[in-house]
Amino acid sequence: MGEPRLRAHNERMAFREQGKVPVRVTGGSLLMNRLGMQAPMQMLWFVEADVQRSRLDWFADELAAGPLGARLVSARVPGARPTWAASRLRPVVTVDPDVPVGDELVWADEQIGRFSEDDLRHGGGWRLSAAAVVDGTWVVSLVVSHTLADGQGVVAAADAAARGDRAHAVADTTGSHVGADVVDALTGGFAEHAKVAAAGVIQFLPLREPARAVRNAVGFLRGGGTTVDIAQPVTTVVAVDSSDLETIAEHGGGTATGLSIAVVANVARAVSGTTSGETAVGMPVSRRADGNAETGLQVGVTTVRLGDHTGRYTDLRDVRARSKKAYAAAGSNTGGMNGKGPFLSSVGHIPDAAADVFEAPATLIPRAQAVRVPVGFPLTTDQLGALRTFNGPITAFTFTSLSDTLADHIETEFGHWEVPIRRRWTTSVTSSVGAASAIADVR
Repeated sequence: MGEPRLRAHNERMAFREQGKVPVRVTGGSLLMNRLGMQAPMQMLWFVEADVQRSRLDWFADELAAGPLGARLVSARVPGARPTWAASRLRPVVTVDPDVPVGDELVWADEQIGRFSEDDLRHGGGWRLSAAAVVDGTWVVSLVVSHTLADGQGVVAAADAAARGDRAHAVADTTGSHVGADVVDALTGGFAEHAKVAAAGVIQFLPLREPARAVRNAVGFLRGGGTTVDIAQPVTTVVAVDSSDLETIAEHGGGTATGLSIAVVANVARAVSGTTSGETAVGMPVSRRADGNAETGLQVGVTTVRLGDHTGRYTDLRDVRARSKKAYAAAGSNTGGMNGKGPFLSSVGHIPDAAADVFEAPATLIPRAQAVRVPVGFPLTTDQLGALRTFNGPITAFTFTSLSDTLADHIETEFGHWEVPIRRRWTTSVTSSVGAASAIADVR
């Protein structure tokens, strides 16, 4: 065993004896970090009662003691991956009074605007805040770095915190890791950074600018390419009965997931004015086992190609068959999410403990919001994203697009399937985080 490997081995043995084996940043987390993207996750609780400040502080303490209580530690050797270490910082909880009815998502966007990925190196990879709405309800926001956790990771962390479970605390791995860094740079770090460079090329080659592709790939390897603020999209959230989705899907020979894919594809076609050709829906596929609350982004990517078609996609048997084929070919990294087509991400079931953490009935909605992207990142006005969650008997869809006709197209599409919308929140297009908002109860 060579000297660097021996030193790394001894360091790991020493840390393992203390329960402090360093954890490397891998896969999608490394990609997000190197791309310089800021697309934080946000969980929103729309609470139908007063939220006590003491409860907010308790929840923040538990979050800080769990998998979100991490800071990013730079490697000491070029080519090695950063590591996660325990953070001693608990971000301050902020509370805002007197938010007007209908401005809940305006306030939620402002919380994303106050968040900075730069704080991740200091242990500030998340932020908890709350607002009292003038009608007596509350909205609570948890914003989390997408490098620190994916959607299911945020849900798992919130669930653990709500239950007071600190078993997933991040190990404190302070100390010298030079030897381990050398080994990582020559092994896993080399492989992961190669994927990052490839992703940089893949993202920009469709622009037919190979020189920019190479420059950005090199920039990503050095710690981030050039990024730019982007216009914030319309966000429309709709809540429907899960039983309605399942009944209609089964009647059509498909599944609720297949129906969701068809809805996203059809809304994307409507937003872009497309009536023929093929629509392909990108789908992040979770690599996170049930109950896994580890730090980091753990997703693969697949694409469901729905075939050349005129009009709306309505054959749920065909969608089901195509989605099965796509899942079987799911990739292991996030390089395929290049912003060129619609995507549907399923965060999945929201545990009762997380949904009920503020001791009152609440609708819990996760979403992701891109704030900064690499220069030239191919976002277009017809780009559509959707997050799907299951919250008790309710399935919630969070749609985002730069089109100001989004909400109308969503309502029309669910109407075609005869799926009643129980509640809807929406925002308007704006050039920065923060937007005009409207909320509606659909009876």
